[in-house]
Amino acid sequence: MVYSQVIGQSLQHREITAYANFDFIHKAPTGHTLLIGGTHGDERASVKFLQNFHKRFLESGQLTNPVCIIPLLSPDAYEKNSRYNARGVDINRNFPFKWTSHSEENPGTAPLSEPESKSIYDFIRNNEPSRIISLHWALSEIDADGKQSFPLAQKMFSSLSPSERAFFRYKQRDPHTGTSDNPPGSLGSWCGYDLKYNKTNRPSMVTLELPYTHKSSENLYPLPEHSVNIMRGIWAKNPEPYTAVIEPMVHKMLLAASC
Repeated sequence: MVYSQVIGQSLQHREITAYANFDFIHKAPTGHTLLIGGTHGDERASVKFLQNFHKRFLESGQLTNPVCIIPLLSPDAYEKNSRYNARGVDINRNFPFKWTSHSEENPGTAPLSEPESKSIYDFIRNNEPSRIISLHWALSEIDADGKQSFPLAQKMFSSLSPSERAFFRYKQRDPHTGTSDNPPGSLGSWCGYDLKYNKTNRPSMVTLELPYTHKSSENLYPLPEHSVNIMRGIWAKNPEPYTAVIEPMVHKMLLAASC
């Protein structure tokens, strides 16, 4: 059975909904996995792949371990096909850890100034997932935040065949401070380096960056400057070829992470 819970609303009063194979009335079970998509509204594959994962594995009862899915965290941004919410804020720069007003992307007026980021912040604090996977598009990476996250990221990467691994770079950030490209105020930074449920217990945090292309013949690195435009163009014109190649890999990694 699938349970649902509205965890908050966007600036324009669109609901943010979580789905799980456990009842939200009771405290979430220890050891559950949280999957998040649609932090940026123009990264539409992250939403679609989680919606399909929900239908295929959660609704069917194939997931025996406790899993919670939030397919769309920023519904206003999704509605306008934008990275930014209705106030023009990048909610993935609006979390408390190392938040700065000098971020290259608009971080909001203060940490958690936006209802979308505050909703997921409170939801995570209240439910304490052991593993958090946040889907983004399109750096072609499996990013592990914090040393506690390395085993989970490795498990996800190892679930792929050698040919599938060519689409992703497995990236371990510095276990204590993060690397220079670890965005300040991001969900991954907060969950991986700052969030604690008690004095010692941290969740494993992995940011799964989908590839910008489904063509195995293309060199993924270094990323072309126009990779985001490639991504948007693929999805707007015909998402099916991309979905057919990339979605099975993503689902395979999410299943591995949920076990």
